[in-house]
Amino acid sequence: MGRFFLLFIHPLHLKTFLRWISQVLGVGLIAFLIAAPLVFPLIEYTRLSTRSLLQPADNLMISLAPAQLLGLLIPQFWGYSETIVYPGVMAILLIVAVVCQAEARRKSAFWIGVVLATFIFALGANIPGSGLLVRLPGFSLLRVPTRWLFVAGLSFSILAAYGADALSKNGYRQLARPNPAIFYMALSAFILFLAVGVQVVSKNLPIPFLWSAIFIPVVSVIILLRVYAKIPDRWWFPLIFGLALLDMGTISLSQVSFQDAGKVMSTNKQVADFLSEQVQPFRVYSPSYSVPQQMGSLENIQLADGIDPLQLSAYVKFMTEATGVPISGYSVTLPPFSTGNPQIDNRAYLPDAQKLGLLNVRYITSEYDLASQDLDLVARFGETRIYENSRVKPRAWVQPADLPAGEGILSAPVPVITPNKVTLTAEGPGLLVLSEINYPGWVLRVDNIRENLLVSAGILRAVSLPAGSHNVIFTYEPVPMMAGIAVAAMAWLGMLIWGLRGKTQ
Repeated sequence: MGRFFLLFIHPLHLKTFLRWISQVLGVGLIAFLIAAPLVFPLIEYTRLSTRSLLQPADNLMISLAPAQLLGLLIPQFWGYSETIVYPGVMAILLIVAVVCQAEARRKSAFWIGVVLATFIFALGANIPGSGLLVRLPGFSLLRVPTRWLFVAGLSFSILAAYGADALSKNGYRQLARPNPAIFYMALSAFILFLAVGVQVVSKNLPIPFLWSAIFIPVVSVIILLRVYAKIPDRWWFPLIFGLALLDMGTISLSQVSFQDAGKVMSTNKQVADFLSEQVQPFRVYSPSYSVPQQMGSLENIQLADGIDPLQLSAYVKFMTEATGVPISGYSVTLPPFSTGNPQIDNRAYLPDAQKLGLLNVRYITSEYDLASQDLDLVARFGETRIYENSRVKPRAWVQPADLPAGEGILSAPVPVITPNKVTLTAEGPGLLVLSEINYPGWVLRVDNIRENLLVSAGILRAVSLPAGSHNVIFTYEPVPMMAGIAVAAMAWLGMLIWGLRGKTQ
C-alpha cells in the first residue's frame, strides 16, 4: 500500500500522471470539436426530447448480473444480445500475454483501465451508489448499462492486438514476468474442472461449456508454443486469426436468426396494400401497432405512431391527448404498451379523432373495435379493423386566425415536401397551418421575405397571411449544425497548422 501511495506523491510519477491526464483531455477535446456538427444538434434534440423523463430504474434497466461475468469464458450461444460479454478465447488469452510482458503492459495500461471501467458501468444496478451516478448530467440521459460493453469490445480488440504483437517479437520469453504458462495452465484447469462439474451435477454437458473446455486449453497450448518459439513467424498470425475467426464466427452465427423475407414482410400485408392504394397524402395511427414500421416504410405509409427511443416531448404530450393513452415516465413506443402486448394493452382508451385529424391522420388501424361516431369502419382483414377518420384535416390548410386549429377551413393548398424544404402557394387572408411538427431551425419565407414562424395546436407550423396569393417556403436551417460545422472546420485547420509547424521544426 505504501508503494502504491508513493506512486502518486513521488514528483516524477505525479508529473507523468498529470501529463497523461492532459493528453487524454486534449484528445477528448479534439474529438469533441471534430464531432461538433453531430454533437451540437444532438444536445439541442436531447433537451427537447423525452430523455428528460428517464428515472433511475429506466437508466439501469438490463444491468449485468455478476454471475454473467462467467460469460467472459463461457460463450452465450443463442444468448440475449444485451448481456453477451464473450470477447473470444483468443482475445482473453492474448491479454494474458499483455499482462505478463512489461513493455506491452505499459503501452496497454489505458485500455486495461477502459475494460475495467466499462464492466463496472455495465453492472449498473448491482453496483452500490449507481442510483446516484445516473442522476449526474450526461449519465442521466443514458439507459441500459450493458451497452457500455461496446466500448469494452473495442478495448478487447486493441489489447488482443498488443498481445499478438508482443508474441511476434523475439525475446518475449525473457521479458515475460510473471511466466504466462502459470496463468494458461490455471485457466485451462479451471475450465476443465468446471465442465466436469457441470457434467457430474446435471448429467449433461451444455455446448457452451464443451466449447470452452476444448478451445481454452488448445489455444493456451498454441500460445505457449509461440512463447517458447516452437511456432515460426510465418504461421503465427494466420494461425491466431483463423482460430479467432472460427471462435467468434461460430458464436456470432448463433445469434443470427434467418427469416424468410416474404414471411416477415407479409405481416398485415393486406392492410398495408389497402392503405397504399388510397389517395395520398395522409397519415395512419394504430393503438395496437397493426402496421409494423418496416411494412409502413416498404409501402410508403406515413405513420403517426411507432418505436423511437428519442421522441420530442411536445409531440408526446400532444399524442397523449390525441390517443387517450396515458404516459407514465419514459417509453420507447408511442403510444406506450403497459404490459408489452400491443393487441390488448390499449383497449380501454378511445382515440380523439379531432386531434388526430390535425395530424392528417385519415386512417386508424386496430386489432379491436373502436366505438366512435367520428370513426367509420371501411375495411377489415382478419382481426385488423381499418377506420376512416371523418375529422381528418389536409396536410396544409388556411383558416381564420381567430378560430381553434382546424376550424373554418377556407382552402387546402397542396404542399410539395422535399428533404429540409416545404413549398406551397396559398391564398390569404388567414392563418396557414402546415400539418408538420415545428422544431427549432425551421425558417419561413413568404414571397421571399422572412416571416415569423407561428405555432398552431401546440406543435404545428403556421404563418399569418395577408390577402392575396402567396408563395410560402419552409426551409430547415439548423443553427447548431452550422455552428458545429464551423467549429469542426476550425479544429481541422488548427490541427493541420500544428502538424505543418511540427514538420518544419
